[in-house]
Amino acid sequence: MRAIGTIATLGLIWAVVAAQAVDRVVSPDFIPWATWGRDHNRSHYQAQISGIDRPRVRWVALGGALDEPLFDLAFLWTPQMPALSPGFARFVQYNFLDAFSGGSAGALGPYWGQAATPAAFTVPVYVVADNNLFLGFVFDWPAFFGAGGQYDSFLYAPDPGPLLDPLYFPQDYFQTVNVRPSYRGTIGAYTDGALGFAFFGDNFGAISAVGGMWIVTLSAAALQAGEIVVTNSQFFAMDDFSGFTGAAGAVLGATATNTEGLSTRVLIADHAGTLRAFDPTLPASRYRPVWTNTVQRLSLQDRVDPNNPNSPPDPIPSDAIDRPIAINADGSVAIVCASNYGRIYAVNTANGNRIWGVKLDNTRRIPIMGGPSIGPDASGNETVYVVGRFNASQSRLYALDLATGSIKWSFNLEGISRCTPTIDADGNLYIGNDRGTLFSIAPNGTLRWRLTLGGPISVAPVLIPVDLNFDNIPDPLLIVAASNRYLYAIENVPGPLGGGAVDIPRGGISPGGGR
Repeated sequence: MRAIGTIATLGLIWAVVAAQAVDRVVSPDFIPWATWGRDHNRSHYQAQISGIDRPRVRWVALGGALDEPLFDLAFLWTPQMPALSPGFARFVQYNFLDAFSGGSAGALGPYWGQAATPAAFTVPVYVVADNNLFLGFVFDWPAFFGAGGQYDSFLYAPDPGPLLDPLYFPQDYFQTVNVRPSYRGTIGAYTDGALGFAFFGDNFGAISAVGGMWIVTLSAAALQAGEIVVTNSQFFAMDDFSGFTGAAGAVLGATATNTEGLSTRVLIADHAGTLRAFDPTLPASRYRPVWTNTVQRLSLQDRVDPNNPNSPPDPIPSDAIDRPIAINADGSVAIVCASNYGRIYAVNTANGNRIWGVKLDNTRRIPIMGGPSIGPDASGNETVYVVGRFNASQSRLYALDLATGSIKWSFNLEGISRCTPTIDADGNLYIGNDRGTLFSIAPNGTLRWRLTLGGPISVAPVLIPVDLNFDNIPDPLLIVAASNRYLYAIENVPGPLGGGAVDIPRGGISPGGGR
């Protein structure tokens, strides 16, 4: 079973194809939001959550979001830049918002730079007795790595001790990683069924990885009396695969094995247009690229007229890979964009070979400004979605067949858009533009509905499951950032619309329209 992941940084673009090499895979349910939880292939496809059919604003919070909020249990880690009075420095923070009501439960910060979506990944928890007897293993315990801005980042690991002993006072682990900035976020990758790392990079091309593990110690005497008493809970940090500190290395030793054919792949691309694949299950001394490719080499088969094999070659002399890499459902295909030239390439994740290449337009360049995302069409066939700037005032959403690269349809977004589409379980898309219009588009390219919100929508909407009706059944909730002004939570109207506009702060709704 493979778990897939990707990350975009300002200087590096990442994708992770991770396969567990032990007998217990990591549960996909500990972090519900797709991009930073289950959906580590950065497809923005939320296969477990139905979408919004009849939209209504549930709540509005001030501050918007600089990047996609991470949904952890009941709260949204929301990267924001609070507005301050003149003369005060601007800073960024993570505002913890209650997903049910939109109320703030506190903030983490300030940071000086760019706060991005935190990475959520699991860390192993070993349970031992104070007589050195190994007792068991706690699965699915999370840790979080956050982008602290231009100067540092942080690792936060909540203490699992109270999970076993409610009377134990937790000692959460929090460590700032100095002078190693994560400009645009991180991604968690797994070397086996439990051991996770947060990978991140900076504008200078430096690649870093941070991980760790917990050892929770129980009282042997209390166990003999039929009680569970935690006497100690300690976190051991692991940095850049250099090894654990203290006794943790001996405890972990036998679990991080490398299995032929199941090795993890970490795909990394940079602004120079180079794509590399690594295997992080190998020791640091052997941590070399498994394969390398470039935008230039991927474009060698391109023709001026792609429909004419005798047409002159049309290679790309130089271009950046500055869009995130998206990976398909089974981990075999990575979608790589040459953004400035408006070309999209499907790459074999096993060997780096080109599968196909497509121009958004055969006569001119259409810069790619959003996506790629990958989700199913009405027939269940995987489809690639990108946003291209069609002209000076219009962007279009393009749908491409993953198997062939052929363009299936395009949709006029009625203005400039820098937004990556999010996809629900039925293949419906949610995407915004700079005019503040939020669109829901069916898998066949027809408009389902639109909302007008209070600011430009450039951050991908976040689709999360929240029990809104107190019936223990998760309901879909779409979180949409309108610039750094407002953060909207969109829910389903219980019944059919009665006509007219729904009461939406600084906006309105229309339930239909043309392409």
